[in-house]
Amino acid sequence: ESLELYANKIHTETANGFLSPFRQRPGLIPKILNLSYNPIDDLDVSSLLREENCSLSSINLFPNEIRRDTVNAIARSVGTNKTVREILFDIREFPWEGWWALGNALCNQTNIPATFTSNHTLTRFGCEKDYNNN
Repeated sequence: ESLELYANKIHTETANGFLSPFRQRPGLIPKILNLSYNPIDDLDVSSLLREENCSLSSINLFPNEIRRDTVNAIARSVGTNKTVREILFDIREFPWEGWWALGNALCNQTNIPATFTSNHTLTRFGCEKDYNNN
């Protein structure tokens, strides 16, 4: 149901290693992925989000210093995902291209079918929520 690896000093290579089995068997993808407060800068979460059987509803990468290209890939992959409700990370590091990609994923105005199939499940994107004051 959830993979909670909060503040475990997990580096990028280890985190990507944890995600490898999920890429091979997308049906096993957890609903909650919490990798916050780890020294991760490049995480291939976007490939999980593009999986047809992806069940991820929450991804917490706050306040890891995620690279621009990784952030952009996550934002682009949100468009095809229909389960993720929140993606949390440090929005101060979010590049303008990522905002554009995210906006396009949430409301693709290319044509009517593209608008209809845009992501309508993402409800929270940005900073970590306060877990003490739900």
